[in-house]
Amino acid sequence: MTTRFPLLSCVCEADLAGLRALLDQAGFLLLEIDGAEVRDARSFFAQAKRTLPLDPPLEGTVNWDAFSDSLWQGIDNLSTPRMALLWTAVHNMLERGLTDLLAAADALSSVARSVRDPSSGIDRPTDVLLFFVGQGTNFRSLTAQDQDTLQSGDTLPISPRENRKA
Repeated sequence: MTTRFPLLSCVCEADLAGLRALLDQAGFLLLEIDGAEVRDARSFFAQAKRTLPLDPPLEGTVNWDAFSDSLWQGIDNLSTPRMALLWTAVHNMLERGLTDLLAAADALSSVARSVRDPSSGIDRPTDVLLFFVGQGTNFRSLTAQDQDTLQSGDTLPISPRENRKA
């Protein structure tokens, strides 16, 4: 049986090494946002500027539309068929930055959906999975997640996929 993940999964921090290994074995390019110091939109943007493929680079204040456009173009420039974005220590935003966390999740999910769609104008569609990694009851272990049958219509298999024509 093929393991399936929805577009966005919340994973227990204790399973981070196993998640990285699973995604690496499945051929995903791994990008990671270190959330240790991320508490709000400003600190998220600062970390995203350091670690994500943004084109053009972000400048100025928090602007989710500019972030989405920049990330979309950055992913397009990578020309990779599969990518996973892991955001660690997401639990840091649950207490004081929930609104910003939801805005970030919306922006990231929107970009992930768009870069999959050939009609979006992307040069090479990219399957993107998002993983919010953290501590607490909101973050499930991989074992429990793998055993669930995900009924979401937005799932991708974690297995080699047929090559697309360029």
